[in-house]
Amino acid sequence: MPLLKLVSFGTCIDAREDACLKGVAGLSHLETEKLEKVLKQIQETPKVKYLAAFSEIISHSVIHEWHPGLSIEFADALFDAVPKSHFERLARWISKAHDHRNGWPDLTLIKMVV
Repeated sequence: MPLLKLVSFGTCIDAREDACLKGVAGLSHLETEKLEKVLKQIQETPKVKYLAAFSEIISHSVIHEWHPGLSIEFADALFDAVPKSHFERLARWISKAHDHRNGWPDLTLIKMVV
């Protein structure tokens, strides 16, 4: 499971919790070699490990606050409905944060009252 691979790269005290809470946003900070390992693991992850990792992620209270409708049933249906190649393509896209997030600092304007 990519969660396990992300945890193995962790440098903080609780790398597992960090990987759960940071989620796929953490992909944009990985070196190319580590990112490729995570993407490869998406293809190799069996459903039982996917569901176990999903269960761990949604066990965090902040995840319930941000996404109250997430459930194991949802994850189970998603795994069956979406090919792993789509998950990999999505993760690859997310990893290129500058391709889809750039512009905001340039567009932020401050109006000064004189």
